[in-house]
Amino acid sequence: MSVSPRFRFAIWLNLSFICFAALVGIVRHLSETHGIDIFVISFWRNIFSVTVFLPWLFRTGLPAVRTIHHGRLLFRATLMVVSSTSIFFASVLLPLAEATALTFTTPLFTIILAAVFLAERVSTQQVVAITIGLLGVAVILRPGGAVFSIHALWPLLSAATFAGVVVVSKTLTQRMTPEAIGFWLAAYMTPISFVPALVFWQWPTSIQFAWFVVLGIAASLNMYFITRALRLGNASATAVWDFVRLPWVAAVGLIFFAQQPDLWMWVGATIIFLAVFWTTASDARRAAQ
Repeated sequence: MSVSPRFRFAIWLNLSFICFAALVGIVRHLSETHGIDIFVISFWRNIFSVTVFLPWLFRTGLPAVRTIHHGRLLFRATLMVVSSTSIFFASVLLPLAEATALTFTTPLFTIILAAVFLAERVSTQQVVAITIGLLGVAVILRPGGAVFSIHALWPLLSAATFAGVVVVSKTLTQRMTPEAIGFWLAAYMTPISFVPALVFWQWPTSIQFAWFVVLGIAASLNMYFITRALRLGNASATAVWDFVRLPWVAAVGLIFFAQQPDLWMWVGATIIFLAVFWTTASDARRAAQ
């Protein structure tokens, strides 16, 4: 039985969301329980992200990663360092679900950037779905919530820079394989993140070292799955589906950190789900016509 591109697109994105939820959970654990600085966590995350790709690189050889797009790859890696470090700070300073909900401003940035730099057409259904989704986010972050503080700037910064990552990724997916794109992302992020890590340097224990390995794997798979999805759908469609990250992250916060979302969190999440499924069904009907 053949699997439609739309279904595979959704599967790849949901796999990336699971990896993202694991990633922010590990970061909070390393910071809260082990007292490791965020910049140091970011550096070791990148070290082990590179390591994840080494078996593949040894098997395929250097020709698999040869490219003329190093300027674009370096720019993408710089944006990703800022985005990942910002969401790490947000994951420690805010409840995980609320921090993730604030990054749902990413679709606004992504749609603007995709329209300007990729000339992508944004459908009316996507605009309506994103508007409804943002209303769901507003329900979750109702006025007076704990996230309305200076700390809320971290996930907003992460959202803006990650939108740039998504758009640059789309310009590379037709020129390079997902494996090569992921390898160069990790390779460039490592030296960029090493500079601030030196200021707060601390050597990990064996247990912390093992956590860093898992963190690197989750981070690499997160970006790999996103890249695979972008080969099947455009950047603005990715923006709409991005809302589905919330239930995965909320589950990690509940199970591992006893962060129990209240009723309004689930009301907002339901609104978001309805928006996502509505636009997906509308796009499918339009494609079948």
